[in-house]
Amino acid sequence: MDQIIWGILLTSFTIAFIIIVSITYRVANEMIRPIESATVVANELAEGNYKARTQEGKRDEIGQLTRSINILAYNLEQLTRRHQAQKERMETLIENMGSGLILINTKGDISIINGACRTIFQENTDLWLNQLYHDVIKHKEVIRVVQTIFMTEEHQRMQIHFPVHLEMRHFEVFGSPVMSNRGNLKGIVLVLHDITDLKKLEQVRTDFVANVSHELKTPVTSIKGFTETLLDGAMNSEH
Repeated sequence: MDQIIWGILLTSFTIAFIIIVSITYRVANEMIRPIESATVVANELAEGNYKARTQEGKRDEIGQLTRSINILAYNLEQLTRRHQAQKERMETLIENMGSGLILINTKGDISIINGACRTIFQENTDLWLNQLYHDVIKHKEVIRVVQTIFMTEEHQRMQIHFPVHLEMRHFEVFGSPVMSNRGNLKGIVLVLHDITDLKKLEQVRTDFVANVSHELKTPVTSIKGFTETLLDGAMNSEH
């Protein structure tokens, strides 16, 4: 009889233990699985994968955590898309602007240079990126502008000229320091604007004025002489 009782008790304890372990495992699994999923997604977000999402759980603390992570991931994805769109628009604007643009950081390395500079300098200026400006730019006037801005942290403006395709081209160089909100120098931006056509128009105007002045000089002198003769009394003379 005792053996039967002990057998029943042992069997009951065994069944109860199995049930408790099963329930404990299920509860722990339900709690741990969302946390592991949230950890994986958090690591993905840290690596820059803002499309990662975790499965949202119940309306408890873990569910609030997973929903917060998904909201964070969505916001980061939207910010990244807007930033990428702005970056692409800015790159398109810089690349297609008619003037040459060069951005130099505080170390003297060229950070940005647009396509117009290839035409201006007649070189593959893409190779200038991350290079010291005075090692790749051959024109001393441009180097002098950069050095002056580094020393004075003030705007500079000058006109230079050099041959391009066997033709002397004139450029107006604008240089400006790039300052941070705290007033610290962050770099220098240079803009080279081709003013050759303006120089030609100015020369045409100068030549025109000189030619007109020369052509009018003789008749004006003659008119002046006749006028002075008349004023001297010739208009009252019988002859």
